[in-house]
Amino acid sequence: RSNYEKVVSLGTLYVEPLLVFHNEKDVVRLSELKGKRIAVGREGSGTRLLSLHILSNNGIMPGGSTPLLDYEGEEAATELLENRIDVAFMMGDSASYTTTRKLLRNPKLSLYSFAQADGYVRRNSFLNRLELPRGTYDFGLDIPSHDVDLIGPSVELVARKGLHPALCDLLIEAAKELYA
Repeated sequence: RSNYEKVVSLGTLYVEPLLVFHNEKDVVRLSELKGKRIAVGREGSGTRLLSLHILSNNGIMPGGSTPLLDYEGEEAATELLENRIDVAFMMGDSASYTTTRKLLRNPKLSLYSFAQADGYVRRNSFLNRLELPRGTYDFGLDIPSHDVDLIGPSVELVARKGLHPALCDLLIEAAKELYA
């Protein structure tokens, strides 16, 4: 029996965007990153799971000609800024506001805009389309300087089946306070 059969969703908390930073020019499709050094997150992380899935949608597979590396968060940012990798997939805790802002402010880097966001969402029902509006990170410096199309999964609050309903209600109330 799978672990998914042992849990129930108490609701969606938020949508977590997948951020793809790169030092390449004019990347329109992720398939153009074949052969580049790509940080996909640590083994067992949600970032890695999603990154590998999205890359496989583009013909980039583990064990192929594209180096898929275990860096995430600040370590991935450092590797990218020092040109030891070409691309970094980030989300959740690995993409802290400070790390994201540092990468967005670097003129040598770009945040990938998913021009095919609607297609990703159509083919991967667990994904959502998001938009990062122009100026979100810095109005004065106009960062980002254009709207950026993103994709990301919903983050669900889950509990094991059979958890007492009163405890479920308390968990939902606590989540509302944290994520409202």
